[in-house]
Amino acid sequence: MKNWFLLSSIFGFGLSASAEDRSSGLTQNYTVVSDLKDETIAPGNFVVEGIVKMFSSGFPLEDVLVGFIEKPVSYSTDSLGRFRLVCELNKDKQLYFYKTGWAEINIDNYPFKDQHRITLSVYMHQDNHENMIKRKPVIYLYADQEKDAEIRINPKGEFTFTYPEYKNGWNFKVNSEVTISEIKTGKKYPYLFWEASSENMFYRQENGAVPGFIISSSDVIPFLEEKLTLLGLNQKEQTDFITYWGPLMQTKENCLIQFMIDDEYENYVAEMSVHPKPDAIRRVYMFISPLDQNSIGMPVIPQDLKSFERSGFTVVEWGGSIIQLTPQKI
Repeated sequence: MKNWFLLSSIFGFGLSASAEDRSSGLTQNYTVVSDLKDETIAPGNFVVEGIVKMFSSGFPLEDVLVGFIEKPVSYSTDSLGRFRLVCELNKDKQLYFYKTGWAEINIDNYPFKDQHRITLSVYMHQDNHENMIKRKPVIYLYADQEKDAEIRINPKGEFTFTYPEYKNGWNFKVNSEVTISEIKTGKKYPYLFWEASSENMFYRQENGAVPGFIISSSDVIPFLEEKLTLLGLNQKEQTDFITYWGPLMQTKENCLIQFMIDDEYENYVAEMSVHPKPDAIRRVYMFISPLDQNSIGMPVIPQDLKSFERSGFTVVEWGGSIIQLTPQKI
């Protein structure tokens, strides 16, 4: 694409694949929603319109340049990824979609027809896609009576680091103390630590909206204190959580946040098995995206979070990932 394209303002958004996109097995760069005769369009012209989305998510992409190679003028998608071009038959032939950090799309063999309105759904891939790291998942174990416990983790991806070393599981002695003791060595630890990489970590969507929260950087600490208390984390767990995530959530003016709790954690982040079975378990995983703006181009609806009661043998785990909604410049 021509060099002047690189001077454009760039913003990009990418979230989880919708159930519809995943089930359809979509592999092409665009789909034709409709191609219909429209006599309100002047003879000799046709209209191309639609929405540009991230391939992996169906999430709208703003400021994608859309135009025809034959013309020096291009247009940009709006905050909802929408575009509309009035085109000249037999002159406008090769349609392009361009955005820095994303693979360019060219449509050069479509049979455009006189006085037709063509509606497209366009799906773009990031050029600089990298594995996502599940950051600092830590596991705390508590028991009112001393007992031996075996913990196994099966992440949706590959381990990148564990501490203490994970060898087909962890075996620990748990009691009412604030530390746990490794059975084999007798060494004591405040918690178990693991990280893993994954290519499929994205926000969950419901009916075209993202359950979660957009908060300003100044509200990060009170927000976390409120939500983590509601979710049942004690003061030590909250302190560990906030001192790690707080600075990472304040790198820009705003932050998008979504929690994966218990069953969602199990299904989308990592499976956990604990023997003997805990009397109570709470798993909290947080997706965050620092934002320059206070919107993401689609609705964000307040996420419903439920409380948790500790009893007897209790397991608590928390972790998170940063989801980059604005692709890094290349």
